[in-house]
Amino acid sequence: MVDANGEVLYESEPQLEQVLDPKLAFITTDLMKGMFDPHLSAHASVTGRSVAHLINRPVAGKSGSTTLDSWMVGYTPQLVTSVWVGHDSNTRLNHSTDGQRAKKIWANFTEHALSDQPAIDFPIPDGVVGVEMNPANGLLATEDCPTHRVTYFVEGTEPTKECPKPATDGEEVEAIDEETHEKERFIDRFFKWFGH
Repeated sequence: MVDANGEVLYESEPQLEQVLDPKLAFITTDLMKGMFDPHLSAHASVTGRSVAHLINRPVAGKSGSTTLDSWMVGYTPQLVTSVWVGHDSNTRLNHSTDGQRAKKIWANFTEHALSDQPAIDFPIPDGVVGVEMNPANGLLATEDCPTHRVTYFVEGTEPTKECPKPATDGEEVEAIDEETHEKERFIDRFFKWFGH
């Protein structure tokens, strides 16, 4: 803290404490990168697809809206930015015209603010493994899977079951109950990471 003449009135070093496991922080970040991945559109709501073409670096984020507000919070390894769009008069937004504004402002600001910075990805901490996974069913991807994406897990929690081969004439398709059970186990593992 300084006075009007620039004299230091008070100075303090921040006390830093690691409160979130770096492995879980990285996995959460990787999941939040998915909001900009148009390849996930068939499997999830990719709400950042409309601005993905404006971004030339790894980013993660979360958008949100109400009838009165639109938000976009996103980050890179170098910068965290939050944008709110709404009316001071507390009137409704027209989401067909206003719905993407927070995302566009955020994307343009992020690219401009970091224009002189290198595009770096989030570092993968020790104890995290990436596996090719089919986002449609949560199983390990094989050459028979129509889609796949590298997905990260705390080492030892990654899926071990592979996608079934597509059914051919005369072959039975694997029971849906078994796939549902595998998904439930993945969800259980996911929440267990966060202590739930």
